[in-house]
Amino acid sequence: METTTKNVNDIEETKGNKFAENFNKKYGNLNKVEGQLIEIVREVVKTNSDKILKAFKNAVICDRSVLNRYLKVAKCEFINDNLDQLPSAVSVLIKIAQSDEEVMQAMLDEGVLNTTTTLSQLKEEMKAYATDDEMTDSEEPLEEVVESQTTSLSHKMIESEEELDSVLKMTIDFKEVFDHEDVYPSKYTEDFENFIDEIADRCTKTYVLQVLWEALVEVKMAHKGDIEYINQERLNRKTRGWGINALKEAA
Repeated sequence: METTTKNVNDIEETKGNKFAENFNKKYGNLNKVEGQLIEIVREVVKTNSDKILKAFKNAVICDRSVLNRYLKVAKCEFINDNLDQLPSAVSVLIKIAQSDEEVMQAMLDEGVLNTTTTLSQLKEEMKAYATDDEMTDSEEPLEEVVESQTTSLSHKMIESEEELDSVLKMTIDFKEVFDHEDVYPSKYTEDFENFIDEIADRCTKTYVLQVLWEALVEVKMAHKGDIEYINQERLNRKTRGWGINALKEAA
């Protein structure tokens, strides 16, 4: 019985190792391809032309979150100046691009940062160089980033009813939010569009949701660079006399 169990375990371990071998091979190819993609993005950045960059971003078939990560790496001078001495894994390069250049240079000079450094090793080694006043952007608490750079969301306590008016006047800098996706990686683009679709299913006779939905659709189209769509919708809104009274009559 013990022999049979051992044989079964050996077979399962062999299968697991086979899966791992195949995965590692594909993963190695992925790193190579991503390196080639970043090199193309780097060439775009080198043109120093906003028009070329905009045309590239609008025409490229790639999730915007992925493209933004590649851009962050391609624009990092420290990475560009020391490319041959750094790891090729994009996750490591992203972390380097987000971190203090002086710290990265010190780690490189001391050999702590090299071509074989993994992301977990980099994070661990960075702790020895960090001080209370030296926190990288990627290590800042999300709520601090949100409050100071992207939205009117706040962690400050409300002390009077008069201050409630400020809560009803929400502002969100979506460009800044989108730019931070490489700091807080997620599939937010897909989730964001799904969220808009969910609101659209419910907003036919609900004024608040109608306003929210139309505003978010404009954000989505602006993110895609679709000026024509936005202008057409604004024209439609003007033509129908968009407002609460019109919506009440339609209901």
